[in-house]
Amino acid sequence: MRSYIQVATTRDLGEFDGATSRRRSPESMRRYMQAYALHSAGVVADTALAESAQLDRKTAAGYHEILHILRLTADAPAWRSNRLKRLTSTPKRYFTDSGLAAWLSGVDFDAAQRDTDARGRLLDTYVAAQLRVEAEASNRPVQLYHLRSQRGEQEIDLIAGLWG
Repeated sequence: MRSYIQVATTRDLGEFDGATSRRRSPESMRRYMQAYALHSAGVVADTALAESAQLDRKTAAGYHEILHILRLTADAPAWRSNRLKRLTSTPKRYFTDSGLAAWLSGVDFDAAQRDTDARGRLLDTYVAAQLRVEAEASNRPVQLYHLRSQRGEQEIDLIAGLWG
């Protein structure tokens, strides 16, 4: 895993430097990846992710876009309805590989045994990854959403929207 993260934060990140005049920091990218992994399967605002990685919002947004292009992350948008007004609009954040998320978060087997929150997030991350594969293989357009009340008392982890 260490060598994969090294490649992602140096070579892959360097490919994006040509598109802008700024040089991106591999260490900052790694911090953003760790923050994202710690929040995988969580409903967290962009500002909270940026703060967690000790980055300004603009830099974090750039790293977010890079991770999305590299297909390392996938956000599930919030499902919305005019009939249900008190729902969050914040997307649910997912690392696309639960093993990579666990490694970046420092969660090994023993830690997952002790920490039910970490175990739940990793399980949710794993299930979302499997459902994304099924959705992409489907003959019909499928979009994965999540539903959560603004205060977080009620939640549906994933909703598959079938259109067409």
